[in-house]
Amino acid sequence: MAPLLSVIVTVHNKAPFIKRCALSVLNQTYHDLELVIVDDGSTDNSDRLCDMIQAEDPRVRVIHQDQLGVVTARRNGTDSALGEYIHHVDGDDWLEPNMESALTSALLDTGADVALTGYIDERNGKHWPAGTIPSGVYSRAELERNVFPYMIASHGEGTMGLYSSLWTSVMRKSLIAPILHGVDPALKRGEDSLCLYQAVTQARGVVILDGSYYHYCVNPSSVTARPLPGHYSNLERLMNGYLSSPLAGIQSVKRQLPNKFWYHVLHGDLLAHRSGKSYSAEELVCRARVVSQIEALERNLFRITE
Repeated sequence: MAPLLSVIVTVHNKAPFIKRCALSVLNQTYHDLELVIVDDGSTDNSDRLCDMIQAEDPRVRVIHQDQLGVVTARRNGTDSALGEYIHHVDGDDWLEPNMESALTSALLDTGADVALTGYIDERNGKHWPAGTIPSGVYSRAELERNVFPYMIASHGEGTMGLYSSLWTSVMRKSLIAPILHGVDPALKRGEDSLCLYQAVTQARGVVILDGSYYHYCVNPSSVTARPLPGHYSNLERLMNGYLSSPLAGIQSVKRQLPNKFWYHVLHGDLLAHRSGKSYSAEELVCRARVVSQIEALERNLFRITE
């Protein structure tokens, strides 16, 4: 009998963390699950550790691939998953023992397609909610009225209505699998927000839970913990991904995109300032194209005249 839930863990050179992550999944109070670990071309012994975890528990399957990136790793893990529901987890993080029970039960009890919860920042122990949108069960009509207009850029300055990571959500495989196949595999950052927001806008219903169950750990060697050399080229890919996705066809969502992209431009500028390093000429050309595209988007959305 196939498990109801498939937990997909992506791994690239996370040998110090992968055992802790895997055990936090396998020791869940919810047992009707499988753990699919996708090793994305690790060179630090993570591949061997993944195989050892697989040998110790029949619920574990390991997929080894060349280093193709997190998008392809998540896609391959999802395609091979046996469960009706999917939870994507980063290999250096870990879960509270009742996380999968809480989210899966919420989906089964409400009939929603996506369940979202908060997380715990391991740097300071702070508990963050799923976003600024109140907890509850949202039908399709309620999503369109009360979630779509605020989920990317909420009422508060610099806040998100829904936190933009896949790892705080469990959703139907039939929903997330085709979305992953439409994402640029070259994206190194921001791909999870592109996937999550598309899933929410395509869902028949969403349930947002109180509580924080996911432990987000900042690994000093991870891509989110250091300046990204290709920050603006990645941002250009991400922006093109948003504007070519179904999100761009929902006016209440599209109106939030300039704020999101401006934030990423300024964040890249801040990374350069803090590090004392300059971006390459090629990256600065990408930055100029992104800025021009944001300005054009604003003119189109808000009828700004020169």
